[in-house]
Amino acid sequence: ADTHGGQTFLTIQGNTIVKPFSSESEDTQLDVVVEETGSFTVERTLPDGSVGQERYDEQGLLVLKKNPSSETEYRYNEENELVSEHTIRNDGSEVVSSYEKGEIAMVEEKEAGRTTSILHFLDDGKRVQTLYSEGRPYCDITYAPGGKRILSISYR
Repeated sequence: ADTHGGQTFLTIQGNTIVKPFSSESEDTQLDVVVEETGSFTVERTLPDGSVGQERYDEQGLLVLKKNPSSETEYRYNEENELVSEHTIRNDGSEVVSSYEKGEIAMVEEKEAGRTTSILHFLDDGKRVQTLYSEGRPYCDITYAPGGKRILSISYR
């Protein structure tokens, strides 16, 4: 039982773990399929009928996440640190995030294959966002640490 009065039930069917979850606020079915290599897939069926899927490698690292509106691929270095995320949304837009030493370093957004924005995270806590029009940079916006205040806007 959970803290909200829900219940969980675990059943095993072959190499699939089926775990229906029931609560006042949510009804979810969770399926886990373990491959011979040690990798596994977690599939969730939510109350609205949509299905979300997460794929993990043999080391337990999330490598792919799918939901009804997008698909995200994760890449890691030799030390198993996240180095990038690549999300493709149903509308065709993309978001590519890069990480350095476990910290987010850059986020690039694209529409129809063209870059619309690149956001760089600086060591001092500031952020610089470059906006693009028709694939060409036209404006740089510098944000103060914390991101709530704009320090400068410069047009190209």
